[in-house]
Amino acid sequence: MTDPAARPVGLDEAYAISTPEDSRRLYARWAATYDADFVERERYVYPRTVAALVAEALATAPPGDGPRDASSPTVVDVGCGTGALGETLAALRPDAAIDGLDISPEMLAVARAKRRADGAPLYRALIVADLAATPAAAPLASLTGRYDVVTSVGTFTHGHLGPEVLATVVALARSGGRLVVGINEAHFDARGFAATLAALIADGAVRDATTTRVPIYLSGSPHAADTALVLTATARGPVA
Repeated sequence: MTDPAARPVGLDEAYAISTPEDSRRLYARWAATYDADFVERERYVYPRTVAALVAEALATAPPGDGPRDASSPTVVDVGCGTGALGETLAALRPDAAIDGLDISPEMLAVARAKRRADGAPLYRALIVADLAATPAAAPLASLTGRYDVVTSVGTFTHGHLGPEVLATVVALARSGGRLVVGINEAHFDARGFAATLAALIADGAVRDATTTRVPIYLSGSPHAADTALVLTATARGPVA
């Protein structure tokens, strides 16, 4: 009998996970080969596309109406995995201080080994966090309201996080900070993200919200028809 840990991980298996523990087990197996086995083989363009939108947000956004942690722009990459988004963003904006959150210590270990062009670590900090935990995990509380841009790619998708976590992600932005959050379009429709987003807008948690449809994979991938909606918006920031 084939050892499950020795089998290559497929996208269908990733889409089939249903609990945080499923995610931990899957990504513990997948971490060492994820970049070659998935990002490259599946022509996974999604992180590069979202990173470019983050760089655009950093270039065009006004300073905002909330305090900033540092002179360098701060970004948190939610569900950063092995750092596919961070690699592109660091090349586009080497001045950005990027923190990463993920449920998988093994995926973070791969990201931790990556370096920028100048030899510095790709991420300023890497934090193990389960965004679905109730109440939200303690590390998240210390990050509330800290970031100029909150971004995520591949986290809001089948088998992963649903719209109930969106408010937790939004709360990481400082007042006047930007959100650049990718959501698998089929997941967006099936799980009711539109209603959650409307409630966040009605509550004043976000403003100027738009969504942009982008491809997840390049032509030539067996999943080339899959699309995502990238939410861009301005955050109000935490309420005292």
